[in-house]
Formats: sequence, C-alpha cells, structure tokens
Amino acid sequence: MNTYRAMFVNETPFELMFGMYQKYWETEQDGDNIIWKRVIAPPGSIQGFSWEIKYNVVLARRQGLLKKRKYIPMDIKHTYLNPGTKWNIVLRDDAQVLDHAGDAPAGTVIINNKTVYPANAGIGLAGTALNMENDMPKGASVEFFPRFDLYVGVFENIEPGQVLNKNYVLDPVRVSFPPGNFNMMVTARQDGEKLVLRTSYSSNV
Repeated sequence: MNTYRAMFVNETPFELMFGMYQKYWETEQDGDNIIWKRVIAPPGSIQGFSWEIKYNVVLARRQGLLKKRKYIPMDIKHTYLNPGTKWNIVLRDDAQVLDHAGDAPAGTVIINNKTVYPANAGIGLAGTALNMENDMPKGASVEFFPRFDLYVGVFENIEPGQVLNKNYVLDPVRVSFPPGNFNMMVTARQDGEKLVLRTSYSSNV
C-alpha cells in the first residue's frame, strides 16, 4: 500500500494553521464535514505528516455548539470498500458500539442504528473522522461512498475533529495527486498584501 506525504511550507512572517478535510456533504443539513488534519507551521518552517489510504467507520459523541462543534470518537474500526461493508450500531454494556454486519456493494459503507438512542456515525481516513451523520434516530440507516477527495486551506483557529466552518485565512484548494505521485508540497507565501497558497506534487520521497 502506498504511503502519501504532505509537507507544509510557511514562507510568511506569520504562524499559519493549515487544515485538511474532505468535502463530502454539500450543505450542513446533509451532515458534517470534519477537519481531518491540522498542521501548525511557525514562520519559515516546514511541517508535515504521512498516511495510507485506509478507511474507517466511526461512532462518536458530539460536543460544543455552532462553530465550535467537535466529534470525539467512541468507537472506530477499519473498513473495506471491495467488497463494501455493513455496520450496525448496537448496545453493549450500556454503550453504543459498532458491530460488523456483513458485506455491501463495492465502494459503499452502510451504517444502521439498531439502538433506541440517537447516534453520530460516519467515515474516516487513517484513523481519524472525515464525515459524520449526526443524530441518526433509532432504526435509521446511512450509506457512504468513501473517496479520496481532500482539500487544504489556511484557517484562523481549528482542531482535528472540529466541524468545518468558513473561518478561512486563505480559500482552500483541492488536493489532486497525479498518477504515480504520492508527495504533496503546500506552500504559503506573501504576494504584496495577500497570502497565496500553492500546491505541487512529486513521486520522490
């Protein structure tokens, strides 16, 4: 399995906070897009991380209000896409947990709430939540189609697991790894009075 790397270059005189996320839901009424990764880069520094494309199914509790909403994972498990998988939310020792319930059509993850309580469930990547369906009522089912479709931006103040809001310092750009390229460099620099964000890709380690 290929390892992907993201390096964040801060060529400005300011500390910057980079965030990566997946835009799965188009509106807040559909569900919550989550800050997947956060990187804090001091002036003149290069920071980064690496990951493999391993998808997860996530059960979480939600805390905070409005723009400060955040999901705290309670149960997270590795899931497959070929074939797809079904998961049930069940009660075990008076706590909601995820229970594997069989195969689903390729490319899909189906989550069913089999408890009498509302649940927050969704999908993740490399052990961290990406997109969440909140307050699933009892008997409800949600179907996800996980895809490797990420965005990166510079934010005022974010935390991993926080619901995406539009407190951008720089408008996000879409991450698009060309075939055979597994390394991304994101560079923020000052152009006059404006900050500019640029991405480049390579196959080199």
